[in-house]
Amino acid sequence: MVGYARIIKANHSGRDKPTKSPVLFFRGLLLIPILTLLAPPAIFPQTKDQFYSDPKADAIIRHGLHLSYNLEYSLSEKDWDDLIHLYPEHPAGYVNKAALVWWQAVENRQNKQLQEQFATLTKKAIDKGMVWLQKSPRDKFALAYVASAYGNATRFDVTVTRSYFSALRNGKKGHKYIDLAHAVDPNYYDTYIGLGSYNYFTGALPSVIKPFAWLLGARGDKDQGIHQLLLASEKGEYGRTEARIVLLSVYFSERRWDEYERLLDTLLEEYPLNHVFYTWASNYYIGMRRWDLAISEFRKVEKLIDPNGSPYGPGALAWLNFNLGRNYFAKQDWIHTVAVLDQAEKLDPGNPVLLAQLYLLKGNALDKLGRRPDAVAAYQRALQYPSIEDSYAKSKRYLKSAYGE
Repeated sequence: MVGYARIIKANHSGRDKPTKSPVLFFRGLLLIPILTLLAPPAIFPQTKDQFYSDPKADAIIRHGLHLSYNLEYSLSEKDWDDLIHLYPEHPAGYVNKAALVWWQAVENRQNKQLQEQFATLTKKAIDKGMVWLQKSPRDKFALAYVASAYGNATRFDVTVTRSYFSALRNGKKGHKYIDLAHAVDPNYYDTYIGLGSYNYFTGALPSVIKPFAWLLGARGDKDQGIHQLLLASEKGEYGRTEARIVLLSVYFSERRWDEYERLLDTLLEEYPLNHVFYTWASNYYIGMRRWDLAISEFRKVEKLIDPNGSPYGPGALAWLNFNLGRNYFAKQDWIHTVAVLDQAEKLDPGNPVLLAQLYLLKGNALDKLGRRPDAVAAYQRALQYPSIEDSYAKSKRYLKSAYGE
């Protein structure tokens, strides 16, 4: 139970002409999907030596990271609060709690409260890290945590606020600290996640963006980045899963589909409650027009989820059924689409982010079945929730004219 994911939603639209990668939450630009998907610092569990040798801190971190990967929000948040209480002057708890807030904000980008909470935690993480480094300037783990705080800010800029030049600036600041951590210990392989991410994504920028990155001093080597990420995935202490998450986006960008698919399947099996992986898998299989394989894979994952084993089990099953519905819809199997969406609604009837998308898709399927009154009712239900991925505007459009007309 190690590592924690910095996962960015994506859409994939086909083997030859993909439009989005798992690190791109905006269309058409390969803009530093995190100039620094910076390394989750390796932790050796209020003195420096005490923190890194404390088995209680280590246990909290390991447990909290696993919960974060599995998107078990409140349980993970408790771990980070416990860590902050135990070591209030160390940046670790603040960095990880900010990352947890990002998970929620990326699904609801209009939520100002989440944006404010993230900004507060990130500022605390950087401030605490700077004070810590004044006392121990060669503390490689503290350096890596400061880098991670800037990495959090970078991906928040890209995926939530869409502030791309702010992302470039934060990415450059974070890269400075990950470089310092690596210089202190070149065998600290978790730093290779940040180094590799920076090198790959700045090296792979399209020509229309690259001049702006160069003006800000963002330069990278794509091939070296891939090599560094592979090293981190094989030799990292606490960042191996993190490195695989970043490699997933690399494999997509490089169109290395077999490696992408194998890695995605592994992550689905290891973290079956992580519905972001369902979205990635669904986008990939729909883009490849491999709907039957997607349905088969989701049914396998379904068997791994005990709805009574975690308070997040029913919600994960709801997201799984929603993504089953997406694949049945792409397959033009409207009847099964409606059936699995009904199941998703029963499993998690109080999730507005899910329901906004669910009722829109259900309305589309009902329109294709010729059940216009039921479709209208579904669109009206969708309008009762926050707009997720333009669900509000689309629902209003289909209230005026049926989907497919």
